[in-house]
Amino acid sequence: SGELSFYITTDPVKTREAREGLEAIIARFREQSLSQEELKGARLQTLGKRKRAEETSTDQADEAMLNLLYGLGLDFEAKYQDQITALSAANLNQAAKKYLVMDRAVVAVVGPELGLE
Repeated sequence: SGELSFYITTDPVKTREAREGLEAIIARFREQSLSQEELKGARLQTLGKRKRAEETSTDQADEAMLNLLYGLGLDFEAKYQDQITALSAANLNQAAKKYLVMDRAVVAVVGPELGLE
């Protein structure tokens, strides 16, 4: 269980266009596998964010404590990196087809009311 969220900002008069563009990107992700270049970039971004979240010894201690609390073990970070590295474009495409279903999406638009029903 969990959530997956997408976030986009735009000028209020371009809200509909921005939303349609985001939905098109999501549809493309469901219909087509990522290129090797896109997959490499996604891996680097995911692992890089993880590393930045563990920059200080306090961050590392917090992460270790949470991993133990959740029953993940002290070796979870190494396993996580291995799992991210092992993901293929086909794995991601399969997950996208299963979970990125617009009929089940909850959409929240924040801003001036512009008749976007």
